[in-house]
Amino acid sequence: MTPPRPRPLAGTVLGLVLGLGAAHGQQGNPGAADVHAVGAEVIADLDETSVTRSEPGAGLVGKWLKASGRWVEQRFEASRAEQRGPLKDTAGGRVTGQIDALGPEPRTFLVGPLLVECTDSTRLVGLTVEQLVPGAWIEARGRLTAPARLVADAVHASVPGRGEIVGPVTAEERRTDGSIVLAVLGVDVVVPVGAPTYGTDLARRPDEKRPTKHRTFSVFGRPLTIGGHVRTRTRYMRNFDLDNATRDDELDVNNRLHLEAFYFFTPHVLALVSARFVYAPDFEFLDGSRTDDKEIVRREHWLFVGDILQRVLGPGYSLQIGRQKIKEERRWWWRRNLDAVRFHYDRPKVHLELAVAEELAPEGTATRFVSPDLEGVLLNLGNAAWAWKEGHRLDFFYLYHFDHSGQHSIGQVVAPRHDDESDARLLWLGGRSSGQIGWGELGDLSYGVDGAWVGGRERVFDFKTIDPAHERISSSTSHDVGGFAIDATGTWATKAPARPALGLGYAFGSGNSAAKHGRDSAFRQTDLQRNRAPFLGVEAVRYYGELLRPELSNLHIFTAAVGFRILGSSSVELLYHFYRQDTPAPFLRSAKLDADPTGKSSLVGHEWDLVFSLREWERFEAQLIPALFLAGPAYGSFSGNLAEMVFMRLKYTF
Repeated sequence: MTPPRPRPLAGTVLGLVLGLGAAHGQQGNPGAADVHAVGAEVIADLDETSVTRSEPGAGLVGKWLKASGRWVEQRFEASRAEQRGPLKDTAGGRVTGQIDALGPEPRTFLVGPLLVECTDSTRLVGLTVEQLVPGAWIEARGRLTAPARLVADAVHASVPGRGEIVGPVTAEERRTDGSIVLAVLGVDVVVPVGAPTYGTDLARRPDEKRPTKHRTFSVFGRPLTIGGHVRTRTRYMRNFDLDNATRDDELDVNNRLHLEAFYFFTPHVLALVSARFVYAPDFEFLDGSRTDDKEIVRREHWLFVGDILQRVLGPGYSLQIGRQKIKEERRWWWRRNLDAVRFHYDRPKVHLELAVAEELAPEGTATRFVSPDLEGVLLNLGNAAWAWKEGHRLDFFYLYHFDHSGQHSIGQVVAPRHDDESDARLLWLGGRSSGQIGWGELGDLSYGVDGAWVGGRERVFDFKTIDPAHERISSSTSHDVGGFAIDATGTWATKAPARPALGLGYAFGSGNSAAKHGRDSAFRQTDLQRNRAPFLGVEAVRYYGELLRPELSNLHIFTAAVGFRILGSSSVELLYHFYRQDTPAPFLRSAKLDADPTGKSSLVGHEWDLVFSLREWERFEAQLIPALFLAGPAYGSFSGNLAEMVFMRLKYTF
């Protein structure tokens, strides 16, 4: 059976009224003619609402969209819509929903008007052929062989009540009431007024982002999803001390096995448990030594309860308790697993989250104590986001860091591993403006501007070594803290062959120009940041440099980049960074070089990163990054010397 080409969305609905309406009314065992109509005629019933062509600049045709919502008769009504980017095979797609009826052909069934066909090569995960009956909730992904006909590569058991459709947009209409009708997989998706469709959602709730690559089983009638990934990361580092007279080459290998399990008690109540097993050999070429680190790391383990106040205040209020990943899009503020209680509020144009966190146990088996920089530290943080215009958002961030670990006394003896060099009470405040502007055939412009201020009071301790196992606190000083930072980026992604893209960035973190007055005016980041996000390619990169990897403190960082898309879903990009200290100082906060500046010059140096990111397969990812750092006059006699690094990451998800 090959359905004919569907009529345009703005055309007549006669075929739908005569064919689809009758077919949908027969939920038991529709006849062949009815199923043929359902599979072929995917024109939305527009309820006599007039439709106009979409206004210039809407630009969703050809882009991938993920819509969440529910099936209503022969259309999908979206409550959320998220643009995924045109990176996948445009012949593929995914649908999640309830089987409405069996098809006339063997091993076919209907989800709404979409006809799903199973073949001998279709994988069934968490269910059997006998369970593919009307009323079953499934998720099918595969190839679109005709409009509204999906040949499934895999069919998973799904969470009851969850409806999703993912695929490229092939047609677009805008109603006079402001809603949008999109054709996705040959099915009409109605996006109401107020639901964002450009760029990603402000946030994705845990109950709406179940991993699609893992295996699902039925336990007590509810889905249990189990999976994980294997990842190996290799970093070869040469001349990180910038001394050409020594051979300090080092090879760092980090192998990880990550396992996790999701269990849905209800569609909006779920739990996650995950752990990581690490084996990390480290080779020193200078003395031929080798160290092997083995550790079991506790990752996320939490309970999420969605829509907890729906009957009182309406939908959108959720609570998450346990060790959880707290992150934001650019990871400039935070991206870390913390023991926390977090409150979420999510609506189409507003996102709010508030969290209280404090480490309750060691992160892994490597130590029997909480890391000194987090022990006794209470964190109160929040993020509010507003999609003020389609494709544009404003964010506000705050973090209060309250160290109540107890005051150390002069002369106290501690083990080096328990060194806590400072106690502080600090407040970070800031915001971000970001978005994307369509330039038609010229491509898309993206921008982002972050600004932050930190203030508070800090007490710093000095230590003297007694023996390899003990240190004595020799002195302490207290000072006020007050600094600021700004980070601005802009990219232009063209539509030319190979999709060339250009990017520019400038970041500034204030230096300690007020040191003589007993005040630290240097900005420091939150210690929860990663400074890692996609720039021009398909994978995240360290946008302050893969080799130097400094914290934005007492620094000017200028960045320029050019990138290309290669193959189907891969990319290559070249990034250049120039570093200059705001105030000459004999250190770079959190930098990975073994050498320190002299404090006599502010010109730190230059870095070049060449990033190859490969994402051609569903489960396998690879990244290769060679990098060079050229030392500047800030390194004194080492000025002009090179540090080199080659980084490789391989990941397989199962």
